[in-house]
Formats: sequence, structure tokens, C-alpha cells
Amino acid sequence: DIAPSVAAVWVYRRLEQVYVQNALGETARTHHIRRAEAQRRWYMYDGKWGRYFVSSVNNLTTRHGESPWRVLVVSAVLVVTLAPMYLFEGLVVASQNQMVSLQTLTTAPVGTLTTALYFSAVTFVTLGTVEITAVGLSRGVAIFEAVLGVLMLSLLVFVLGRQTNR
Repeated sequence: DIAPSVAAVWVYRRLEQVYVQNALGETARTHHIRRAEAQRRWYMYDGKWGRYFVSSVNNLTTRHGESPWRVLVVSAVLVVTLAPMYLFEGLVVASQNQMVSLQTLTTAPVGTLTTALYFSAVTFVTLGTVEITAVGLSRGVAIFEAVLGVLMLSLLVFVLGRQTNR
């Protein structure tokens, strides 16, 4: 007695192989995603929660290795989400010799948010900047964001390489 998810995984894997061998990349990609989704359902059904979680994150961030656009959207969401976190402890803008934080949000909301967004984007792509410096716990957020940026860039390179390989 084979569970339907296990049978689906086998069928989709075989179909994916047939389509790859016959140079039907887009159809192979579709069956790869279907196989991965069936595998993810099987992990949940079988109680393999660690693998289910990893597969779910893979689906969310890369559509199982098939969507560079999803990687870019998730990256943009991370940058925009992490930007306001820098305002809790503050950022020091060296050129203006001033502190940007939640207190300056009421007096100059646009400048404060754009500074935080700029710092977040520069940190995410790990370029770094000398004109703006994180203070206190914001340094930890900056390190976390830089690590996420490296991981997301790696995922993007993987997905693009996978697409050109099919």
C-alpha cells in the first residue's frame, strides 16, 4: 500500500526525467515543482517536520529552485522589513553628524526612513558604507542582514544556473 504522495513523487520524477531527455525544459520544470510539492506533502504526512520546514522555505524563497523572481521579491521584502529595525537603536550619519532613530522619525519621517532603507539595502548586498554607522543592537541586525544577503545572493546564482542548465 503506497501513499498517494509517494506515488506522485515517483511519477513526477519519472516525467521530469523524460521531459529533460527530450529537451522540453519548461514542462520538465513544471513537473519538478509538482514533484517537490508532492514530496513536501509526504514529509508532512510522514511527520518529518524538519524536512517539511526546509522544503517549505525552499518553496517560499525559490519555488523549489525554479524562480529567480521569487528570490528577488523575497530579498526586497527582507530589505524593506529590516530597515525600520535600525531605527530602534539608531544610525549615525557621519556627513551630517547626527543620529537617525525613532525620535527623528516624527520631525523628518521621509529622510529618516530613506536613510534606514538605504542602509538596509547597502548592508543586504554587503557593500557596506562609511557614511552611516549602526549603533548598539542595530549592529546585530546589520550582521544578520548581511548574512541573509549573502544567502539570498547565493540562492539567486543557484536558481539562475539551474535555469540555464535545463
